[in-house]
Amino acid sequence: MNYDSRNYGNYVRIFSAVVPVFGPFGFRKTSVEELAGAAGLSKLYLHFSSKEEIFLAAMQRYLDDGLRLVDEALSRANALLLLDRLVDAMDAWFGRLSLRSHLPPST
Repeated sequence: MNYDSRNYGNYVRIFSAVVPVFGPFGFRKTSVEELAGAAGLSKLYLHFSSKEEIFLAAMQRYLDDGLRLVDEALSRANALLLLDRLVDAMDAWFGRLSLRSHLPPST
């Protein structure tokens, strides 16, 4: 997805809000207004046409970032053993799957 460079900061804020908001409540119970509030924006429809589009774009970015980390781990020149590179790649991938680092502290 190509983002309007003038609003790139807003996209980053939106994507940063997706996991903390969707995580505890799920896709169906989360409103666009909740996402906007978590992102510090008044409206998200200036950037996306639907909640589904926000979710899909955020997931695409999340997966792209994860694959980039895996690729970096696998292509490290200083790792002599393939096993070391594979372990590093899995650590990079699965380390991103922890929702706990994205959720607000429980009260």
